[in-house]
Amino acid sequence: MEEKSYKGLKTIRELRLFGFSFAAGMLLLSAVAYIRDYPSILRIALAAVIVFHLLFAVLYPRLLLFTYILVNTLLRYLGNTILYFVFAAAFYTLLSPFFILLRVINKDVIKHKSPGPMWDYVPEKDNDPNRIAKLF
Repeated sequence: MEEKSYKGLKTIRELRLFGFSFAAGMLLLSAVAYIRDYPSILRIALAAVIVFHLLFAVLYPRLLLFTYILVNTLLRYLGNTILYFVFAAAFYTLLSPFFILLRVINKDVIKHKSPGPMWDYVPEKDNDPNRIAKLF
């Protein structure tokens, strides 16, 4: 059987695999919903999602393309948002207090390594633009 991509996005095999794995994830979620005694409407909705993905993963995987794009886009943006919050929290809770503590105890590493300004002062006659233009 030849693998065809649907509008250049995903092959039938990948969509079928997505359908099975998404149904397995929803099955785990519905098990948690059953154990925690969530409302019946939520358990029915989860069962419908499981049946939909299993049924179309076997019969017609192209119908899972919409779900694949939706989940992929949603998780990409959610992952990036969580990433920014995690890095911001790490910076403000771990790094900032550490560097403030170093500053309080006068442990400025950059200041102690350089004895003074590192600028080379050039006399005004050597900094003439006409003289520099003649060099090129």
